[in-house]
Amino acid sequence: MSFCIQRSALALLLVCASAAAQAQPVPTAVRFSQALDAAFALAAPAKAAQAQQGDWAARAAASRLRFLNSPELSLGHTSDGLVGAGGKRVWELGVSAALSPANLQSAQQQQIGAEERHWQLEQAALKHRLQGELLELLAQAELARWEAKATEAKVAHWQALAAEVDRRVNAGDAPRLDAIVLEAAVLQAQGASQQAQAAVAALLSAWRSKTGLGVWVPLPALPRALPPALAQLGLDHPEAQAAAAALALAQARVGLAQAERKEPMRYSAGLARERDAFGATAATVWRVGVSIPLQLDVRSAPKASAAQRDEAAAEIAHQTTLRGLRQQAEQAGLALEAAQTLAKALGEVASAQDAANALVQRAYRLGERDLQARIKSDGERLDAAFAVQKQAAVVTNLELKRLHALGMVF
Repeated sequence: MSFCIQRSALALLLVCASAAAQAQPVPTAVRFSQALDAAFALAAPAKAAQAQQGDWAARAAASRLRFLNSPELSLGHTSDGLVGAGGKRVWELGVSAALSPANLQSAQQQQIGAEERHWQLEQAALKHRLQGELLELLAQAELARWEAKATEAKVAHWQALAAEVDRRVNAGDAPRLDAIVLEAAVLQAQGASQQAQAAVAALLSAWRSKTGLGVWVPLPALPRALPPALAQLGLDHPEAQAAAAALALAQARVGLAQAERKEPMRYSAGLARERDAFGATAATVWRVGVSIPLQLDVRSAPKASAAQRDEAAAEIAHQTTLRGLRQQAEQAGLALEAAQTLAKALGEVASAQDAANALVQRAYRLGERDLQARIKSDGERLDAAFAVQKQAAVVTNLELKRLHALGMVF
């Protein structure tokens, strides 16, 4: 009997080792940061970035021009031929242009710079959010692999116990009902194992859709010590920086609206060739002029008020984002503390289950307990042991989630 038990334990250890190897990420040279870059490339194509850079470059070049719009060239001729025959003739050639005020140029360039910074920080925030999604997916996959490991170990354990019971039934030391009960336990464990493997495959499909990779990557390593910048949530969080950049962009648009309230003056210069009558000497004169638009705030007020409204909305969104990030960081810290406490409690439960299971197995061998009690005790011991291992994985995942909530980029 002791030989059978040793063979069962050996089989269980071999299956656990095989399942543990399957539960680990597939060996690959791909790191988490590379998987994140691949996922980000799928979410934000490089062509969009190139087009955006081209737009900013074109607008920046246009804002540096001294002319607000294209200069106008005019050519005119005046004659009294239709109303008389005095021979009056005037030929005119002139050019006019509206010069861009220095404050308008500065406001345009500030807005372009604010747009570029906001876009870059928004992309960083998008990548940080995508990092959280990948971490969550890897965490779910790791727990699913642990579940598959547990079910496979149960299958091996019940099969080993079934072989032992079959020998006892054939020897007349146990009723046939015990073999039927073990056969049902094996089938139930095999069904659970297939479901767990299907769950792992479904998560791998989701991972492939998100990253384009067909293999798992290991979770990023935890830092030995929390960086000082992440000791508490600060303004360097990618989400906070993106919200601050959105506020700065709204403020730049207010400045541009204020600069555009005053229309620019238009300057003109020209050359005229005049002759008063037939036979008179033609004279050449220079003409210069300036056109000063009247200030009408009523026309520019709607655009300025809309910019101020957007600035107020951006300020509210900025404060809301900071409050939300602080709440997420606090919740992640509380969840980590609760998981660590639960991990300690599960370790104590597993130790108690080991001790209780040893007594039940001894009683079963002596005939003092039936097979149902043995199956129940073995199942509880296996569940308790794997619960400890799964909870350790949960603690690691929550530590990564807390670092992510504080703004860490892996």
